[in-house]
Amino acid sequence: MRRLFLTSPDPTLTWLRLSLGTVMLPHGLQKLFGWFGGAGLEGTVAFFGSQFGLPPAVTVLVILTEALGSLLLLLGLAGRFAAVALLVNMVGAIALVNHSAGYFWTDGGWEFPLFLILVSAVIAVRGSGCWSLDRLLTRGTERAPAGYAAAAR
Repeated sequence: MRRLFLTSPDPTLTWLRLSLGTVMLPHGLQKLFGWFGGAGLEGTVAFFGSQFGLPPAVTVLVILTEALGSLLLLLGLAGRFAAVALLVNMVGAIALVNHSAGYFWTDGGWEFPLFLILVSAVIAVRGSGCWSLDRLLTRGTERAPAGYAAAAR
């Protein structure tokens, strides 16, 4: 369990994690609360059911992944878990929504979800970075890679 929280002291990971959380949180809030012009929980469940054939439980999982997963990323708490959840979420988005629109995001394609998958993969492999709750929880239990000694302080 402790390995889930271990993280490299690399500050770049912090910026990637904060960027991913900042990009995904409004999408989750649209689906959960109807903010930013979204449909809210009931509307999203109905839409995902009618358009994609997703059961309500799966849709709620998607919504919670985007909303709570983004909050976890912003806090740097269980960043690896949240990143993997968002990675799976974006694979699902490509499979259900974006694949038929082609590559370019300007046409609703899978370019941007693919980019989010790649950022999620980096966080899943390397962790939340130096400025995170994960780092505070595991302080002193990891070895810093060469070149990151200054960031570990």
